[in-house]
Amino acid sequence: MPNMARTQEGRDAAHEVAERFAGLDPCSVPDEVLDATKRYIVDCLGAAIAGAHAPGSAAILALASDWGGRPEATVWGSGEKVPAFLAGLANSQTARALDFDDVSGATFAHLTCSVLPAAMAMAEATGRRDGRALVASVAAGRDLICRLGLATGTVSTEGGRANMYQFNAFAVAAVAGMYLELSPEGILSALGLVYGQSLSSKQGLIEGAQVPRVHQGLATQLGIQCAYLAARALIGARGVFEGRFGYFTQYERNPFDRESLLGAIGERYYGLDSGIKKYPVCMQSHTAIDATVQVRAMLGDPPPSAISSIRVGMSSEAYHMVYDPIGHRRRPSTAAEVQYSLPWVVALAAAHGGLPLDHLEPDPVRDRHIAQLADLVEACVDADIDAQSAARFSPAWVEITLGDGRRGRAHVDVPPGSPGRELDWAGVEEKFRSCCSWTGDPVDHAAVHRQLSLLRSLEDVADVGQVASETARLAEPSLK
Repeated sequence: MPNMARTQEGRDAAHEVAERFAGLDPCSVPDEVLDATKRYIVDCLGAAIAGAHAPGSAAILALASDWGGRPEATVWGSGEKVPAFLAGLANSQTARALDFDDVSGATFAHLTCSVLPAAMAMAEATGRRDGRALVASVAAGRDLICRLGLATGTVSTEGGRANMYQFNAFAVAAVAGMYLELSPEGILSALGLVYGQSLSSKQGLIEGAQVPRVHQGLATQLGIQCAYLAARALIGARGVFEGRFGYFTQYERNPFDRESLLGAIGERYYGLDSGIKKYPVCMQSHTAIDATVQVRAMLGDPPPSAISSIRVGMSSEAYHMVYDPIGHRRRPSTAAEVQYSLPWVVALAAAHGGLPLDHLEPDPVRDRHIAQLADLVEACVDADIDAQSAARFSPAWVEITLGDGRRGRAHVDVPPGSPGRELDWAGVEEKFRSCCSWTGDPVDHAAVHRQLSLLRSLEDVADVGQVASETARLAEPSLK
């Protein structure tokens, strides 16, 4: 591994990143990368449309409206025009609000929900509205987040820092700097300014608080603001990643892997390895949910009253993320708590054969049978799973026993929607439609079809402001 102090006599890796974004040519991005990236864009916009109606989103949307300012970019959840950094805050928060956006299995980072809102806001704000440039910038930004995660050498999330927010803020600053046509030195300053301000922690996540969603928006807001500060000639740190007090020196336990950050950059796009979620909860529960659905079908879809026990085996990482300490996890009171409650989501899957979006917010009366099932869920750390799953989301097995003695068991290695079980275009579009149905009003099917047609050929769209406007129209009805 390289010496962490190498930048005292050489160039920090952040210089290379800055040059990559300052010189990004959308025409150099392969068509297959653009096509794959568009699926993540469709997925993110769908998550944001539904997320505009999730708990906490109304407060952010109202705050963006109250603050107001120069009408630069569209707020997807309201259709209002606000400064780019406020649009980034609001749109990133709503994209993450339901935990239904894509996530990288290699780095445990949520990718598109910061990069796309930033790129869309900056495209509108700068007048550089070309669709191919948008898709290319999203592909590059998503790739950078993954590369930063891989460069840490960290393959688990046992630590308390949620470093993806810092990585997302770096990527947003680079994308925003590209749209502002900053020089490599200017983008380097933007990265340095981000480093001087970013904080992150998983404390709110394990408590079931709404802070992870808000923090996603704040990371996007920070990255855009720092790019604008750099555009005004404010200078950030130069040794951002490898300096004596640079990011990797100060905050990461493992030696910095420069090759993972810079190797084949512009040729290998790590963001394309992320998974598109089938279920709107923490990815560490997805294999258990999928296994539950399979066992339920094996047993002939028994009613909840027929089930006597549900056992789950998973990795220690997943166990501590979504099960232990058990406490409030058996009785989540908010959607945010549901999303990190293995007993509750497995109970929902056992009762419904999936996770309906309209059941994310727990209802004590409607969900009495879910509470009873959640009490039957017992999870354990499976040693074999634990040995193989450190660098990816946990495989899981589920065993359901019925009162009449019948028993079924299923093992799922890979979450649905992840590499190896990817959602194709049809699957992504179906998920988009389901998100649009969560706005509380009858779905405007013509508008949905129009938006999907636009997104399928996004690289050919002359004005991506159309996409922002159509997204707002689809998200807004029940907010009136």
